[in-house]
Amino acid sequence: MLGNQMIGISQIMVYAGAIMVLFLFVIMILKDQTPEDDKSLFQDRRFIFGLLSAIVICGLIWALVINPTMQSFGGEMDRSYGSPQAIGRSFFTTYVWPFEIISILLLVGIVGSIMLAKRKF
Repeated sequence: MLGNQMIGISQIMVYAGAIMVLFLFVIMILKDQTPEDDKSLFQDRRFIFGLLSAIVICGLIWALVINPTMQSFGGEMDRSYGSPQAIGRSFFTTYVWPFEIISILLLVGIVGSIMLAKRKF
């Protein structure tokens, strides 16, 4: 993986995204406390949230740990594999519609979080 620029770029982007999520959590924590009705509604759904979290964690373990170890590696890889040019080319040719849909969803999420943070109770 030495000489692969995209790994360095993606680490910087993931770190910046983590900082943004931290800022959003701080904004959410500094808001006024919710009424008692909202707390009881959350406690009733705790089991469902826990079950969904367990399913997501199992899926991540499968995708990141078990599945890559089952694949066999062989053959010669292309020298441009993983470079920013190759990833950008695939984003804007093969995967242009999913890329645009994800960018719109992220924009809607950012605007929604700003609207929730600025809402007055």
